[in-house]
Amino acid sequence: MNTRLATTLASLSLLGWLALPASAQYVGPAAAATDVKTLQGSLVDRYVTLTGHITRQLDHDLYEFSDGSGSMLLDVDDDHDHKKKHRVWPWPAGSAIDQHTRVEIQGKYVGKALGYSKVKVIAIRVVQ
Repeated sequence: MNTRLATTLASLSLLGWLALPASAQYVGPAAAATDVKTLQGSLVDRYVTLTGHITRQLDHDLYEFSDGSGSMLLDVDDDHDHKKKHRVWPWPAGSAIDQHTRVEIQGKYVGKALGYSKVKVIAIRVVQ
């Protein structure tokens, strides 16, 4: 009987945790906003925020981004390792994004890796 009671209490406890709202995410200041022209040639391993358009998909997780000052490659890993590491899925839920959609990119500029500059994307947000 004690085992059954313990199992019931453990189940109720788990259900209680599942019913709680998701934990809050950081909403304070992010990396300084910049543009592609300023970013190219700058220091590597720098967190950035870019606003512009994803103009096309080049490969499974490689995209071209433009903000009017220039273009840059985006590396968007959309696997479960990304979500575990950053606690956020990179693509915004419920939003279809095309070349006309204005987006804010948060990520890490990794400089001239393999001959070209790119930003490893942490999150994408649709902006008005």
